Amino acid sequence: MNMVLDRNDIPIYYAEDAYIHHYVSPDRMTKAYFRNRAHWSGVTHAYVHRLFFGYEEAFKRTKLQWSELWLKLRVVMRNRGKPENFSRLCQIACLVTWLIKFYQDYLLYKLSGRSYTPPQVTWTTQNWLDEISRWPDGQEKYEQLYQLYLTAGEIEGARQALAKLETYPPADPSKSATASWKEWSAPPPWRLRYEQLVRQLRDVVEATVPRQGAVLVVSKGDGKLLKLNGRRAWHFPQDDHGKYTGYYPADSAAAIAQLETLRGKGADFIVFPSTACWWLEHYGEFRQHLLRHYQMMSHQKEICLIFDLRAPGGRQLDRVGEASSTSIEDQFTGQRMLPPQVALTAEYWIKEISGWPEGVTKYVQLHHLFLTVGDTARAEEALRQAAERLPPVRTVDTLTGTEIHSIKGLEKLGSAYGGWIVPTLDISAGAVCYLAGVGEDITFDLALIERFNCSVFAFDPTPRAKLHVHKQAAQRSQFHFFEFGLWDAEEILKFYAPANSEHVSHSVLNLQNSDRYFEAPCKRLSAIMREMGHSRIQLLKLDIEGAEYRVIDSLVEDRLDIGIICVEYHAVHNDADDEFPGKIKKYVARLCEIGYALVAVEPHLNYTFVKRSFLAP
Repeated sequence: MNMVLDRNDIPIYYAEDAYIHHYVSPDRMTKAYFRNRAHWSGVTHAYVHRLFFGYEEAFKRTKLQWSELWLKLRVVMRNRGKPENFSRLCQIACLVTWLIKFYQDYLLYKLSGRSYTPPQVTWTTQNWLDEISRWPDGQEKYEQLYQLYLTAGEIEGARQALAKLETYPPADPSKSATASWKEWSAPPPWRLRYEQLVRQLRDVVEATVPRQGAVLVVSKGDGKLLKLNGRRAWHFPQDDHGKYTGYYPADSAAAIAQLETLRGKGADFIVFPSTACWWLEHYGEFRQHLLRHYQMMSHQKEICLIFDLRAPGGRQLDRVGEASSTSIEDQFTGQRMLPPQVALTAEYWIKEISGWPEGVTKYVQLHHLFLTVGDTARAEEALRQAAERLPPVRTVDTLTGTEIHSIKGLEKLGSAYGGWIVPTLDISAGAVCYLAGVGEDITFDLALIERFNCSVFAFDPTPRAKLHVHKQAAQRSQFHFFEFGLWDAEEILKFYAPANSEHVSHSVLNLQNSDRYFEAPCKRLSAIMREMGHSRIQLLKLDIEGAEYRVIDSLVEDRLDIGIICVEYHAVHNDADDEFPGKIKKYVARLCEIGYALVAVEPHLNYTFVKRSFLAP
């Protein structure tokens, strides 16, 4: 597939295990253009071309690619005769060819003795307009042109593209052509959440950073993060011309050197968006440098951290030597606003912060400072002032428009892949939990048992799921495994295999248009509860590859007593269901209508609901 895309300059790229959003934005590159500058391998790590990182850094990364090469070869040997091997062999051939070409270039580079500075790469809206204008006429061409003309501010071009669109029949006869393409050209949910983060970050900076201050932003090259209501803002890290370097510092020493150099040029603050807070864990000595020498002036959970680089008194913390023990997790989750040694400069900071504009951050900082110097009366008054200024918090799911309610005790249990966010304060000891969809990750199931001594009833007819459960939970008396699926009726159904044979999840809706399947029994949820003798379920998890819609219909119809519902909604891309965004919105609303509140949403369409009676008044 990649070869075809390369040869025809089709502006989309394919990677295994990645969501492909068919949406063109100005910063995307064509596959052919990008191929000459970077070679991507899967989605877990990239073999990056010298254009971005230079020869030496790219040379170091070749070790990862040889490891991947041997891994793919072993997979091919284990699966002799399978059609999937054609794709794997194509990937191996591409990777070997690229490595050979790189080593040739690297040898010439070493022999020449010349230094190499990675040039800047730009791919603008105009580049996209020029390219897409050459596409053959079709609905997709004019959809993309309309979006791009709007981005470029060319209204007349957008009107012409819209007029062309109206000449094409809609995908759904009940909709106009305009409505059909508008729905599918909308940005994906993760993009909307990121745009919300950018807006929130600007609000935090506006409330805490003086307008005359120069701000460093760990931006990953995103210019939107530098638009801070008129403040001077610079990329971090940056090159000699002030542009984003395109790569991360090699180590903490490089990060510290860059920080101090820019501070010498006038930088007053540094902002870490929540998407970049991993820096403070990965670069440990850089974190210690910040905590020892500078003041954290604002931390907003899931938005940003801001350090004041002007604070001269912070350098006294070096001789105490304990600032490095301050956990970034503590700082970011609100357990502690300032390092405990702030008493050394507390009076200075009380005077400084008292002059800040009115706001929550000002009084929270003063509250901690007054506690540090032992002035409890003024600390209580500052806390009261902060509470009065707290704005009403209303978070909305960007995909469905549903309000996400605040609830205490939300915590992710299990692994990053198989875990779920649940209200831990509302799970009682010994609770009955039904978990549909086991796969090869039962970390969530085991966490419920270990933490709350729950009785877990797991359902999955997939043979590989049975093997995994036998290995991981054979000795768990609270873990009960059943080899049937959930549906809205008791019947034998076909479970279709995923396109990638290395994946485990099968689907009764044939999400990936496979011709391989096995048959297994399925049951209605209410019937299972009767068989088990359960009148109430504390927690229900549905990760059942598109069958969740029928199961939700059945539990609503049967009025089942369930406290917490965790659902992964699946974006079904087949002829049976081509309206998944609207369908997800409908089924989220359906649960809300029968008394549930949405309390958590994760990027891969994982939704957590609780009974409204769980919410604090």
